Amino acid sequence: MNSTTPLGAKPGPGGGGGAGNNGGANAPSNNNNSSSNASSGNDGMSRGGPDTSNDGGGGGNNMSGGAGGDSIVLEEEIDPNYTPTEEEVLEYARWLRMDLEKDRDLFWIAREGLKAPLPKEWKPCKTRDTEEIYYFNFSNGQSTWDHPCDEYYRSLYEEHKRKKVEEEKAAHDTAKQRAQSDVAMLTGRQEEQEEKKERRKKKKKKKLDRGSAALPPP
Repeated sequence: MNSTTPLGAKPGPGGGGGAGNNGGANAPSNNNNSSSNASSGNDGMSRGGPDTSNDGGGGGNNMSGGAGGDSIVLEEEIDPNYTPTEEEVLEYARWLRMDLEKDRDLFWIAREGLKAPLPKEWKPCKTRDTEEIYYFNFSNGQSTWDHPCDEYYRSLYEEHKRKKVEEEKAAHDTAKQRAQSDVAMLTGRQEEQEEKKERRKKKKKKKLDRGSAALPPP
């Protein structure tokens, strides 16, 4: 399971964090959180969540200042044997807005997303006051509550879902056309049989009429 461990001293939130600045990890504004930690599980579910058991409450130097409060920069550790549990897959699939009944064939996207590592410019960080996990880009200073790869996997799901709907519609239309063709063929055969019956009746009637005309009057 992917996890994170504390890094050494880093400048705190509000300390810069601009492009090329390796310090100043600022937590995202709380009003942009939109409960994403609870829904996506980035603070404990997605990708195994950060492992902060070794920080001892102060494993990194305080990164004080700024709206983000004190933070600890963590280091992601990838477990190559990590396999997401069914519960994790369901939770992340729900966050990706999948239909848990109809989209089970697309759960591979959720599994892949749960195992996705952070892009190299990003680091997970933990606020000291609330111990919430967020992600900070030390290249451009961007921070987010959601894992940076989440939107990619949501877009990937939406793309495959759209293709799936289009394929299902095409299959339905093909089946409908085939059924209509079968009905038309069956109807045509029935009409053809009725026409044959009518022709036989007319032919029989003509024979009877010719036979009656050939008989002498009584």
